[in-house]
Amino acid sequence: MSTRYHIVDHFRGLACLMVVVHHSTSAAARESVFGFEPDLGAVGVHMFFCISGYCITAAVAAARKRKESLAGFMKRRMRRIYPPYWVACACVWATLSSFTFLDTPNAEIVSFWQVFGNFTLTETWRALLVGPPPEFIMSQAWTLCYEEQFYLVCGLLLLAPSRWYLPVACALCVVTTLVSASHLEESLNGLFIVFYWLSFAPGVFLFYSLHGTTAERRVAAFGLAVSLALGSIVNTIGCATALAILLWSLHRWDSAINSWQGLHWLRWCGVISYSLYLVHAIPCKFIERFIGEARYQESLWAFGVSVPAAMVVSLSIAWPFHILIERRFMPSPAAIETVPRSF
Repeated sequence: MSTRYHIVDHFRGLACLMVVVHHSTSAAARESVFGFEPDLGAVGVHMFFCISGYCITAAVAAARKRKESLAGFMKRRMRRIYPPYWVACACVWATLSSFTFLDTPNAEIVSFWQVFGNFTLTETWRALLVGPPPEFIMSQAWTLCYEEQFYLVCGLLLLAPSRWYLPVACALCVVTTLVSASHLEESLNGLFIVFYWLSFAPGVFLFYSLHGTTAERRVAAFGLAVSLALGSIVNTIGCATALAILLWSLHRWDSAINSWQGLHWLRWCGVISYSLYLVHAIPCKFIERFIGEARYQESLWAFGVSVPAAMVVSLSIAWPFHILIERRFMPSPAAIETVPRSF
């Protein structure tokens, strides 16, 4: 049975658009509109992590059926993520070097190890082993560092029997909770077991709630309940868990929602979401600079002008980037129909 869940693309698109809104508005503008200061960027990122939990688990299950090796699995994942990221990094570096008024951390990247960490997407935890503190060419790349850790951990489970996958995911939830609440958090900061696995795990539980055995569905349901309880304390975990529960409840209507023409634009945003995520920061910075930082603080101006402008410009760049760069490294359409994309 196919584990392809079509409306995941819609929510992937929504998550990415939330990140764009966050980067094209000020905290003051968001507080003025919503009455509080929502961290839309963080919510979008944790939605991505939840979606990745489902998609990577589905990819591991498909790889197991194909009897694919760990090396083959990681090669496919690396091919999907790294080349578009490297191209985007080169473009961002060139842009920021030319327009120094954008106030970016380029000047802070002075070490070989910082360049290495950016190139390999190990920068969040590289400093735990060697070199100076982390700095990013692309500020949003820190999330990709965690995605790569998720890929590796889940890929390693190909070496174990399939029945181990869900128990290991649950065990990592316990470890992450203990580490995040202990004095170890600071010394291990940058690793997935400091907080972020708890937003990835609801996606794993979603997969097993839909496609697992009876026993696995019960464990997954319990995992979602515990995640929801933790989410009442930590909002971002709550957002990831709420998304997992929403996707579980909507699964039976997947085809109907996917075919609804009124939402095709959101699905399109989801299809190009990785490209949009990679390229949106620079347009947002330019819009902030040239529309005017003073009026940028006003909610009406931010949400009436800055956000639409950032959306239009970012999507206008992301679409050709997707066609010319990203799509060259995506799996075939037949493979996508079988297994959902992990980003």
